[in-house]
This record gives sequence, structure tokens and C-alpha cells, in this order.
Amino acid sequence: MTLFQSKYFQIEKLAEGVFAAIIHPGSGCIGNAAVVDLGGRTIIWDTFQNHRAALDLRQFAMNEFEEQPILVVNSHFHLDHCGGNQVFSDCAILSTSKTREVMEERNPGVVDFIKKNPDFPKEFAKKVELETDPMKKEEMLVQLKNYEEIGEMIIDLQFTLPNITFDHSLVLHGQKRTAHLNCYGGGHTPSDLVLYLPEDEILLIGDLITVCTHPMVKHGDIEEWLKILDILASMPIKQIFAGHGPAIGKEHLQIIQNYLSNLIQVANNAITDGTPLEELEKIPVPEDYSKWSLPELYTNNLKAVYTFFQSKLQPQK
Repeated sequence: MTLFQSKYFQIEKLAEGVFAAIIHPGSGCIGNAAVVDLGGRTIIWDTFQNHRAALDLRQFAMNEFEEQPILVVNSHFHLDHCGGNQVFSDCAILSTSKTREVMEERNPGVVDFIKKNPDFPKEFAKKVELETDPMKKEEMLVQLKNYEEIGEMIIDLQFTLPNITFDHSLVLHGQKRTAHLNCYGGGHTPSDLVLYLPEDEILLIGDLITVCTHPMVKHGDIEEWLKILDILASMPIKQIFAGHGPAIGKEHLQIIQNYLSNLIQVANNAITDGTPLEELEKIPVPEDYSKWSLPELYTNNLKAVYTFFQSKLQPQK
């Protein structure tokens, strides 16, 4: 069987009827998506940022599963996971109640900002030209391609909200498998949903894990994030498919736990030593994470965690 071809993503088969859609860097898609055959219904897990890519994803699902009804699930509110929702406006689109609330509050502003700044790719291109670090320049070139693609597609983007919400858990039953949608709270964002396939022992985890890429912590709660990863670590898991990167094994839970724990330790040490927030920029990326993508996020994350714990030390009014 020849797998579906798209300029935006490649398809990787995780199990019979379970497919990862892994983005092509520079295609205007930032986060991954997935397709799951329940048997009688198809789940689309996240819809990319680029709705043109979402059209390809829908076509793949229809080709593969003979046009059976589609259910869309948004893992969290970030636009790179729900920007393609408009392609599925005639389908059930599910999220947690909190995710829909935050989506409605924040994402239209993001879309509006992009539309009002059409020259941003040209301005970013000037920064790329000035960059002297080869590794950083290579990453910036990929970002530039993303910005250019997003600038083209944003014109006809119509931001679409989920039309079905729930709070903590939902079980979807099909003729071939069962899908468990569980929200254990907010870590990466105020509400993070995971999809677990018990028959396959596969976990679709959204951005609670990133693979060889610095995650972003500023929109969530780092302490809750670690608790959620502890819960997931207790589950029987053969494969994890994250929002960024290839499918990986269960051991990657510990890698991200170590990363988050490092941020907490370094931030709390800085608070104890009286280090000002702006001085955190002088702290280098630890060797274990120095080759990860988006290294600038380490400093941003450190500042976010520093601010998070410093606020806890302020007297309550």
C-alpha cells in the first residue's frame, strides 16, 4: 500500500488503523495530527495550524476509511493544533470545556495579529540574514518558511470552535477499538487532553511531551504538568505520539519530567540567591538539552517558572 502523499505532512502507521501525521518542517504546519479508525467512525486528533493541510488530512481519512463519519478532537487551545478546524465544521469537534473557553478568548486575537502584520516574514528574513550561528540559522530558515506559508493561508482561515465539550473524561466506542479521552488538569496549557487506545497501548499526548524540542511552559502550571506525567507513566504504553516530533517510547515521559524538574530547580535557586529576572538570560542551556530545537525557549521557560514560583512567595491579599 502506498501511503497518502501531502506537501504538508507524512503518514506513519502506528498500528492497524492508527496513523500519525507528522508535519514537514517549513510547511506552515507546526504541530502534528493523527487519524484513528474506531470502526464505524474515524477520529481526527488535532487539525494542524494550516487548514490547507487539514484538507489533505480529511482526504486521507476519507480514502482510508471509506468516508465513515469523522469525529475531531482538539488536544488543547494552541492554534497549531486547531487552526484547521474549519475543514471539519460539518463534523463533531470535541474538546474540554476549558479548552474551548480559552480558545474562544485567545485564538481570534492571534489570527488577527497575523492578518494585521503581513510584512512579518520579510522582517524576519532580515534577522535570518544577520544570524551567524549555523545551527540557529538553519532553524530560522525553517521558521521563515512557516511564516511565509502561514501568511498565505491566513487570508481564508475561519477560526472554528469545538461544538461538543466535556470536562474530565469521555470514552468513544467503535467496532474495532475504544478510545479514552482523559483530561488530568492543566500542565502545558490550562487544560490538556490525551487520547489513549487501550487495545493498542498507544497514547496521543498533545504537547505534554515534545521530542528533542524545548516545550513551552508559560501557558500552564509546571507542578501540575509533572503530576500529569506521573499519572501517564503508570499506564501500560507501547508508543507515544506527541504534538511535535516522531512517535517515541514511554521512556520519553521521564526525559520531559527531568527537563521540567531542571527548570524548577534552577528557577528556585535563582530566587533563593536573589538573582534578578533579567539575569536569567546569562544561564546557559544545560548540556542535555543544548541540541534540542528552539533553544531560545529554555530562557523563556526559565523566566516563566521563576515568575510562577516568585508569585507564590508574595503575601496573599
